[in-house]
Amino acid sequence: MSLHRQPEDEEGLGRWPLFLFIASVGFHIAIFYTLHEMKVPEPERKLVLYEVAVEPPKPPPPPEPPEPEPEIEEEPEIEEPPPPEEPEIPPPPPPPKKQPPPKIRLPDSQLVPSGTGSPVAVNAGGTTTSPGRVQGSDEGKPQGKPKSSGTGTGGTGTAPSGPAWAPKSDVFIRTMPVPKKRPPKVQCPASRDQGVFGTVLLHVDVRRDGTVRRVKVIRGIGSGCDEIAAKAVKKMTLSPAVDTSGNASDYANLGYEYVFEPPS
Repeated sequence: MSLHRQPEDEEGLGRWPLFLFIASVGFHIAIFYTLHEMKVPEPERKLVLYEVAVEPPKPPPPPEPPEPEPEIEEEPEIEEPPPPEEPEIPPPPPPPKKQPPPKIRLPDSQLVPSGTGSPVAVNAGGTTTSPGRVQGSDEGKPQGKPKSSGTGTGGTGTAPSGPAWAPKSDVFIRTMPVPKKRPPKVQCPASRDQGVFGTVLLHVDVRRDGTVRRVKVIRGIGSGCDEIAAKAVKKMTLSPAVDTSGNASDYANLGYEYVFEPPS
């Protein structure tokens, strides 16, 4: 009998470790699940108040003052030189007086008998003296042709002036004046004595015949050189301006530069 149950007891003993293992795993799972489901109370949070001194915001810096506008220097006004005085044209000299014909001196031997028989003599001064009147003849004939023009001296007067000054705009000018004869090269005393050199800018008014009517200094170098340049340019001759119709025309304010250069 005992020999028949021995195998069953051995089989039951072999199952106990497995049962204990399964029971241990289940127990641990139950404990883990229980602990996981339990809510852990959160610790109380203590509020701590701190007073922080906040610095007031700094005021914004004052705006920088705007930069002053640069002062515009006024260009000095160039005093226009007085226009050169035109030389006074002296009145024409009076016509020469008609000289009397020269008096002929006759020797004393050449005496002309008068109608009364007394001689008419010519003295050393050329004047005739006679004691009586010389009788004329009624048979003389007038000399010269009737209604003929004689010769004599005319009166004096002023020649008529040329055409009026009438410059045209550049719109109506086809060809500008061109110098034919350049002005003479004149040295300024200030260039020699003080070393004043430079360029004088002038405006030239040119008549329709190519002559210079007026010269105006626009930008000079002073020391008397501007006037010298203006006088030299006034002696210049030019080809006149030609308008769109092909006619010669007056032209105003033609730019011209007169240069005073140091000697090379």
